[in-house]
Amino acid sequence: MMRSMFAGVTGLRNHQLRLDVIGANIANVNTTGYKRSRVTFQDALYQQIRGASRPQDNRGGTNSMQVGLGMNVATVDIIHTGGSSQPTDKITDLCIQGEGFFITNDGGRNVYTRAGTFDFDVSGKYYNTANGQLVMGYMADVATGQIDYSKLVPIDISGHRSVPPKATGKVVLTGNVDLGHPVDQLPKSITKTVFDSLGAEHELRLDFDKDNVYLTGNLDRSDASVGPVAVVVKGSDGISSETVQLTFTRIGDPSGSQWDVTISYPDTTTENITIDFNNLERFNISVPVGTTPENVNVWIDPTKLTQTTSGGSDVTPSEHHGPGVWNITAYFDGVAPAAPASSTPIKFDSKGQITDPLNITVQASGLANKADDMNIVVDLSQLTQYEAEWTAWPETQDGYGSGDLRSFTIDITGTIMGSYSNGETKALGQVALATFQNPAGLRPLGQNQFDESANSGPPDIGAPGVKARGTIIPGSLEMSNVDLSQEFTDMIVTQRGFQANSRIITASDEMLQELVNLKR
Repeated sequence: MMRSMFAGVTGLRNHQLRLDVIGANIANVNTTGYKRSRVTFQDALYQQIRGASRPQDNRGGTNSMQVGLGMNVATVDIIHTGGSSQPTDKITDLCIQGEGFFITNDGGRNVYTRAGTFDFDVSGKYYNTANGQLVMGYMADVATGQIDYSKLVPIDISGHRSVPPKATGKVVLTGNVDLGHPVDQLPKSITKTVFDSLGAEHELRLDFDKDNVYLTGNLDRSDASVGPVAVVVKGSDGISSETVQLTFTRIGDPSGSQWDVTISYPDTTTENITIDFNNLERFNISVPVGTTPENVNVWIDPTKLTQTTSGGSDVTPSEHHGPGVWNITAYFDGVAPAAPASSTPIKFDSKGQITDPLNITVQASGLANKADDMNIVVDLSQLTQYEAEWTAWPETQDGYGSGDLRSFTIDITGTIMGSYSNGETKALGQVALATFQNPAGLRPLGQNQFDESANSGPPDIGAPGVKARGTIIPGSLEMSNVDLSQEFTDMIVTQRGFQANSRIITASDEMLQELVNLKR
């Protein structure tokens, strides 16, 4: 039989295969995440007619002669170029921009797909709506929202439908404390709502005060006088000081409410004022301090004093730290966790930057609802002191009450962020992507899915946007990468190739017919 006939047969058969592939491409022109295939050909074996010879003496060499026996299919390649993204307005639909594959699991093994037609079922599992397979990724801790990248698991948000309360552990203050704020308008109070371990709300109040000395204790009206009480007044250097003596003398009988206060200055001069427990108010004194006297104005605050008719207690002044030094007193639900004498002084340098301390700790124990004792660190490091408007306020606190999941979003890293009724936003989980050294080596399984093969290499699994992995476009799907103009062109070329090979068979048949007719 003629070799040309067999060559034509191989051409017909393999062009038919190419048309099959083109037909599959065109059929999937609107298939989500579909990757087009292509066919390449190679020539078949050759039958040798004459071998080659080398040059000898005055004669040149001769080339070998072979006759081809047709052609074969070299490859059927899957072209893993990205398709266009098509918005769907469904937030759970995902499209990969760049390299990588989604990972789904049917309980037995992981398979890989570019078709992100996903949704959450009634139980909170994230699944492929086309076949019910679960989408793989990483889950976040319910309390902290920290994602655990050590385990690849099916994404399931059923455990995140509510978030437990978190006790406040830190409050951050920002802004400016006004250097020129009038002393007679102090203390300046700022408040922040904080939460205990059971999610109950409490008020944390911080009083900013300067150049004030608080008096605490209990005056016994059965005594004619109490004191003297030594008040140490410091200069602006924080080192030099002078002592002022306060002596309390009862006015009237023990049932009264007034006291005369004698103020004895270091230079032996005295001053008298009257305080009335029916209307206690601060009073101001001016004390010369240092070898080159510096007049330091100090406000004496007796509003925390009490009086009784029997069994008084010592009167104790709070520490004076010098002019310009602020004192912070913390109040938890209106009660100071520590006595005013334990108020914390805070200092600023000549550039208005805080120097010491950078934070204070507020403790609250024995809460009525039996919640855990609280230790709240108040961060002062971002405070400034300029001669400018008072803007200091507690910007943030890290506690919250319990909350229920209200909605969620998905960002470009595939992170599912949940919004709760308590105002908190936490990560619920993150979709994982897999990349391969040779994605063309993946084995297609149908249903827009692929499986790894010996030539694809193992999957490199991780978070989107890391290494070579692409990012996520939520609310979109990847369209097929089939180009109809290219497919129709290939169809025409394939059709003509098929026709040409059929002509070879026809011509070979006619030649054989002539050969048979020679015997007639």
